[in-house]
Amino acid sequence: MRVAGVSVALALCGAAAAGVYKWVDENGKVHYGDVPPPASSASRMRTGGDAEAVDLRWYAVTGVDPRTMWQPIAAHGPKGDDGKVFAGRTDWNLGYRYQTRMLDGQCRVTTVSTRLAVVMHLPRWQDESRASAELRQRWRLYLAALREHEDGHRDNGVAATTEVQAGVGGLPARPDCSGFDAQARTVANAIVSKYVERDREYDQRTQHGQTQGARFP
Repeated sequence: MRVAGVSVALALCGAAAAGVYKWVDENGKVHYGDVPPPASSASRMRTGGDAEAVDLRWYAVTGVDPRTMWQPIAAHGPKGDDGKVFAGRTDWNLGYRYQTRMLDGQCRVTTVSTRLAVVMHLPRWQDESRASAELRQRWRLYLAALREHEDGHRDNGVAATTEVQAGVGGLPARPDCSGFDAQARTVANAIVSKYVERDREYDQRTQHGQTQGARFP
């Protein structure tokens, strides 16, 4: 249930930025979306991609008892960076673009756009219709908890994207535009590294989702 390594792509060109909103619900959970909820205090962010978009990739789980069902997870589940098999895994990859312009004798960053790609691997139970009602309920609760855990990794990628945009956009003006590449890379790589470490800490704190209910069988 760990996030993989993250790379940052750079391009010296402008890009159109779409609107995304961030808000916190009554339970304190952070949400992102392209349309704010009614009567909310959502803050608008600029990003080049859909902050909520997830490329879901399912692998098959078969069987009608917990022990049998766990066998395909152990055999075909996604592997962590250490080679250990987990039931779920989320990888995010962040790219950014910026544009500079000479204004009042100084080169400044005028436009920053970002794009976040999220790939999530989850199990899909193919024999659910043949199993007992009790086992179906246990699986649904487990899968919901597993998805909640993996969404936490996605949220770290979303937060990193927002911070990279602000960090690159806030670079100080320079006498010329030739030095921005190195500065932007330094800022973006430091932010990405911080959130990769947060993913590791998140897995340790939640025991890879077990404290959130992702326990099966």
